[in-house]
Amino acid sequence: MAIYLTHKYGTRFYGPEPDLPTFDPERFTAYSSDYRTVTILWEPPVGTFDGFRLVKNFFGVPQHEDDGIVLLDDTVSDIGYDDTDVVAGQFVYYGVFLKISGTWALTGYTSCLHIADMRSALWLWERIPNHYKLLRGNQLTYQDDDNEQFKKYVGVFGWGLDRIRTGMRASWTSGDIDTTHERIVDLIIGQFGLPTYPGLAGLRRRAIARDGSALQAAKGTVEAMEAITRTASGWDVVLRKSRNLIGSYDRSRMVNPLPLPWDPSIHYAVNATVHFYEVSYKCVTPAYGWEQCPDGEGASNTWWQRMSVVEANTAAYHAASNSQHGWQGMSHTVGQADTKVQTRLARGIPRPFDAVVDTQAITVHNTHSGTLNAGARLLPVPQNVATPDPLTVITNAVPLPNLLEWSAERAYPAGSLVAWRGQVWHAIRPPRTGIAPHTSTDRWQAVNTDTRIRLCLSAYTHQPHTDATKAVAPASMYLECYDERGALITREFALTASDTRVLDTFTVFNPEDGPMHTLGGRETEYGSKTWVDRVTGLTRHSYDYGVIRPATPGARAMSTIDYGTASAAVAATFTSAVSGQVQAIILRYVSTTSYVRATRTALQTVSGATVTTLVTYATPIGDGDRLTVVVNGNNYTAKRNGVQVATTTSTFNSSSTIFGLAVET
Repeated sequence: MAIYLTHKYGTRFYGPEPDLPTFDPERFTAYSSDYRTVTILWEPPVGTFDGFRLVKNFFGVPQHEDDGIVLLDDTVSDIGYDDTDVVAGQFVYYGVFLKISGTWALTGYTSCLHIADMRSALWLWERIPNHYKLLRGNQLTYQDDDNEQFKKYVGVFGWGLDRIRTGMRASWTSGDIDTTHERIVDLIIGQFGLPTYPGLAGLRRRAIARDGSALQAAKGTVEAMEAITRTASGWDVVLRKSRNLIGSYDRSRMVNPLPLPWDPSIHYAVNATVHFYEVSYKCVTPAYGWEQCPDGEGASNTWWQRMSVVEANTAAYHAASNSQHGWQGMSHTVGQADTKVQTRLARGIPRPFDAVVDTQAITVHNTHSGTLNAGARLLPVPQNVATPDPLTVITNAVPLPNLLEWSAERAYPAGSLVAWRGQVWHAIRPPRTGIAPHTSTDRWQAVNTDTRIRLCLSAYTHQPHTDATKAVAPASMYLECYDERGALITREFALTASDTRVLDTFTVFNPEDGPMHTLGGRETEYGSKTWVDRVTGLTRHSYDYGVIRPATPGARAMSTIDYGTASAAVAATFTSAVSGQVQAIILRYVSTTSYVRATRTALQTVSGATVTTLVTYATPIGDGDRLTVVVNGNNYTAKRNGVQVATTTSTFNSSSTIFGLAVET
């Protein structure tokens, strides 16, 4: 039978255990006997053992026989010890170790706050009238010495006051990681969710609490990410928060249920499971103590092997919704019910991209006798309910922000999302009322090229971990949208065909080229297209974020990419006008003297020195406006901030697949 509960020396719960010497940890005590001495008392263990060792540690309970200062080391046990090498006002920890069949075992531990001499007895003595100090019975003689017996009596009260004052000072400094009691250190570690492992020495646990708290406080902040990026790249960086909506840690990793942490004081039987250094293990040979602990790198040894199982009926399984950790099986085959698909929990599998440690994941199983398209969604709705409870949707779904048009009369807090001039803007700082987003880029950040909100869904798929011979099943992501009443609005599947979109925000650059390099040779941030300088000169702006400009004021500059097809939708935002020059989107380029261009006012063809206007916009493009030109065959449509302002047809250069940007006369 396996041992299920945490075992402390001398206490049995379940499972076989060898005969151990009897030691009563409750009778193992330590106390201050005077200002210079801590007295440790215990009852000698009864039974067979090879060695007895008393170990002292100033940072926590000794975790092994050499973890601290060895005070006693013998083959027999004494009954007490007076420790005179102690620090007044500080905690000190003691542990008793017995050597049993060649293995040292921690059999008991205790701690003591050593009382500091705060001269409370002298303080009391100085406040007693002199005639009481000199009184002998009912005789008073000024030539006599102080009444020593009375002085000792007052000293008892002084000792009590020193004990109280020492305890109060320890309470005042209980937040000091270096001096507080180790139990408070463990509470701090648990409060901040810091990693800890059984058997860690007190000094290590204090370091985790001291350094980990600061790291956890900075983790995920813009400042910390900037510092890490600077260290890794050697370049100065400016990071701005985006509006990515990320699922919780529990949804992405399935952190529960986990086996209990490995404990060196437990005798483990075969098939017992433990968690040790972020890896789950199963016991294959009875094990006990540090010499028979699991491997710290995820490998198997004589006593332990890495656990890897797929379980259906786990603590995270919800029968009513047939879900695991909230993930419900779904059938996408007509005529087959959702009950034919079951989600199970894979426990102890290698973590993606870091196989040394393990994780837990959801697996999808087809329980039907035939084939079907199976999936899973994070919505544990009872399968016999047509319309889900709105609270179920609210609890498990990711809320989407409500996008409103920017208003000059409204005050917006940091984090607000608004639509303005055909784009989504995010308030990275509290913006000033009445100042439009495009004129206040230190407070507003454009987070999309149109008014749609971009969501990022990702998943990591793998072949069955219990049968690595099977191939990875093809998988696709899908998104379900619900209204506030829990009713399904739509289900949108991710694209399975190749994505032909191209995007370049001009916010990043190749460190090898430098920030002021021209566009030529630059690869777009999305779509893997390469810019070609037709007339060298366009470069990233020195100060404006995500803006390009001519390197030489007044000079012509043109850069293009080969999109691959002649039909495309091309868009650009015009930030500010260039005096004496024309800013344009280049369409269907053939040469520097043959192309179609979309300027701020019209669609035009350029053939040699002849510029012909195809159509003039109903509304010109102003600073901050986004111009979109849709080219489909011979049809051209121009939009200002998503609103159509012109349409025309032309067969000029109709087979060209090259598009770009230009500043020219």
